[in-house]
Amino acid sequence: MDAIERGGLTAVESALQGIDQLERWAANPTKPLANNSRCEWPSGIERTSWRLASKFLFGKLQGKALMRHAILNDRDVPLCPEEMTEFLDIVERYDAVVAPLWSTYREIKIREMIEIADSGQVKPWRRDENVDAEISRRAAILVAERRMSHADAMREAEKGLGSRGQPPAVNQMWHDGECYLASDFPPLPRSKAFFESLKVVIGEYAAWVMSWFVAKGLCSDPGKIREVLEDIATAPAR
Repeated sequence: MDAIERGGLTAVESALQGIDQLERWAANPTKPLANNSRCEWPSGIERTSWRLASKFLFGKLQGKALMRHAILNDRDVPLCPEEMTEFLDIVERYDAVVAPLWSTYREIKIREMIEIADSGQVKPWRRDENVDAEISRRAAILVAERRMSHADAMREAEKGLGSRGQPPAVNQMWHDGECYLASDFPPLPRSKAFFESLKVVIGEYAAWVMSWFVAKGLCSDPGKIREVLEDIATAPAR
């Protein structure tokens, strides 16, 4: 285990200890907002229904999009400005904890992939020989007809082939001028181990964020929140 992994695990432990210092919405319930009709949604805050687990796991949280999510605010009760401010502060605190751990995970993963690539366990992506032949054929025509240099003709011919001359549009890593497809790599045990720890943190903090809606009377089916947390806990590394 290198210094980055050790530092990441220390940060995970610190984050888990920090959850105990956060407000417990259920223990300190405020007046439910479910019957609140004195406010209206401002323009620009849209109703949403995307998979919550994916947002907590893989994307920076968007507080305004969560406010009207079909699970968290199932009756679409408008929040007043003071509630919006309160909730956006919660989301900001979530991102402050989770974003640095995500950066650590990505660094661990890239370093592990580079080690594997350098050891020769995985080969860089190569174009099909037929594509290379077609690029050479087109370049020769450009040299003859437009009197282009060979280098310029090759670039123009490759550009003309579009996606046929490029690596597949999937997860990939560029290293030392070579492209490696993530799907070609063997299992990444160190990355996977850290991702499992990261999911524990995400699950704890996601539960804290979502419980705010329960305490406010906005989420009438807490069972759906448990389903979101189960999706987070069982998500594979990526």
